[in-house]
Amino acid sequence: MAAPRVLGAFLLIVMLLHTVLAKPSEDKGGKGSDGQAFEFIQHLKGCHKGQTVQGLHELKLYLEKFGYLNYGASNNHSFAHAHANDDEFDDLLESAIKTYQLNYHLKVTGSLDSQTVKEMMMPRCGVPDITNGTTSMRSGKKKHHHGPNSLHTVSHYSFFPRRQRWPASKTHLTYRFHSSVQVSSIDSLRSVCSQAFARWAQVTHFTFQEVQGSNTADMVIGFHRGDHGDGAPFDGPSGTVAHAAAPTDGRFHYDADESWSTNPSQGVMDLESVAVHEIGHLLGLGHSSVTGAIMYPTIPSGVTKRQLHGDDIQGIRTLYALVQGLHELKLYLEKFGYLNYGASNNHSFAHAHANDDEFDDLLESAIKTYQLNYHLKVTGSLDSQTVKEMMMPRCGVPDITNGTTSMRSGKKKHHGPNSLHTVSHYSFFPRRQRWPASKTHLTYRFHSSVQVSSIDSLRSVCSQAFARWAQVTHFTFQEVQGSNTADMVIGFHRGDHGDGAPFDGPSGTVAHAAAPTDGRFHYDADESWSTNPSQGVMDLESVAVHEIGHLLGLGHSSVPGAIMFPIIPSGVTKRELHGDEIQGIRTLYGTSNY
Repeated sequence: MAAPRVLGAFLLIVMLLHTVLAKPSEDKGGKGSDGQAFEFIQHLKGCHKGQTVQGLHELKLYLEKFGYLNYGASNNHSFAHAHANDDEFDDLLESAIKTYQLNYHLKVTGSLDSQTVKEMMMPRCGVPDITNGTTSMRSGKKKHHHGPNSLHTVSHYSFFPRRQRWPASKTHLTYRFHSSVQVSSIDSLRSVCSQAFARWAQVTHFTFQEVQGSNTADMVIGFHRGDHGDGAPFDGPSGTVAHAAAPTDGRFHYDADESWSTNPSQGVMDLESVAVHEIGHLLGLGHSSVTGAIMYPTIPSGVTKRQLHGDDIQGIRTLYALVQGLHELKLYLEKFGYLNYGASNNHSFAHAHANDDEFDDLLESAIKTYQLNYHLKVTGSLDSQTVKEMMMPRCGVPDITNGTTSMRSGKKKHHGPNSLHTVSHYSFFPRRQRWPASKTHLTYRFHSSVQVSSIDSLRSVCSQAFARWAQVTHFTFQEVQGSNTADMVIGFHRGDHGDGAPFDGPSGTVAHAAAPTDGRFHYDADESWSTNPSQGVMDLESVAVHEIGHLLGLGHSSVPGAIMFPIIPSGVTKRELHGDEIQGIRTLYGTSNY
């Protein structure tokens, strides 16, 4: 009888051990018997400030984990010590909930209403929404466009503190797989991650390559469970489903306690959707408050969300200054004198960035100078007003020449308790190029390589334009016929016309003229011209008055009402001289009133 009793006891012990040590199913990733990780929040629904409710200390830990709550940062240390781990709904908790509600587009009440509880219970990424109080899901650049028929777009991408990112020289990134728990087959995980990396490769300058075995890799991906040694333990099923580190750490961990699949159903997480999100973190993106973005922190089970959103793309390109077409903007700003990589002391930097699409420090500085000259908000970024101004038809003469001139170079300020405040913004060419003192009678003739306006129409227009300058200067002007030598030659040309400053087609640079004593003044034949302009048509005389200002030695002015302001919209007539250019031309030639 003893033997059966011993055998029975033995079998009982085996059964108990099996119950204690049983691992979750390999295919499902196995939910344990502890329920959902965020289930405790359900029991707190309806809580608000002033209450003491069992379980609120767990909510405080939740909000602390994701960056919303930090009692340690409170100036009232006794308050912080007393309330950090209690169940009291205090002011700090209310404030944290309000910030959470703001980030997740919920009604900001500061209480645990049903929508807030529902959002908090969603499976989510383990990376904090706010890091050390210095980042936010709404820290990205915001752009608003309003109008009855216009789009309204706002960017809410965010970055890690100090914009952590991979070095500029590091564009080829390697990855390998290492798990402490086997959940998905390595082939399945390999395929999923390859596709996820490919999505980011399409919108960045990065290339990605898997390396085998124990080879050193920039990024390591795998399944882990509970406390797995990285200081961010997982919390069981339906909680934090994965997390990844900021550059250049490279760790990306799936929670093995979740149920995973490449074809998810209710209660099962999608491997690829989470991979695309976590790779965003590996590259340097924080969380976004745009619900449709890959970098939004929560994702329900059974959902696939694999396509990058415009917010993700804009975020990663902003972080690494990768915007297609920026090299053309660099050429634009170089053409008009704002950018000169050749003048950089760092020749290797200049060579590398002069023709690329990276939004670097020099480009930002150039845009700031442009914004200053055009009375725009100085942001260094391409906001809507800056873009609108840059797209205006304009004169082809640079605003800044060889870094020695400025649209604000003639600036003078006069202050006094009872005096007027006047500011002049006229400018000159380098070395104040001008006609000799003995040269007061200037001749001009017409010569075009392309016929656009009738010679009689052009003759009339230019005669009136010269007359405006004659009224305020010591100059007289006379047209000479045919091939006679003249001080100035005016005509229509198209594209590359031999003066080293090719035209660029319609609605770009409409004309240009040289400094004294060169005398060339060219209209762009690709523009539409008229003496009575409408939308899309440039005014012949307005442009003539401007370009004659250059022929006499004036540069551009930053006074929008001045003739010498560099841009003029189509359909606009602007023919009367402004006080700024009158003061400028008289200052240049040292003459008094006429």
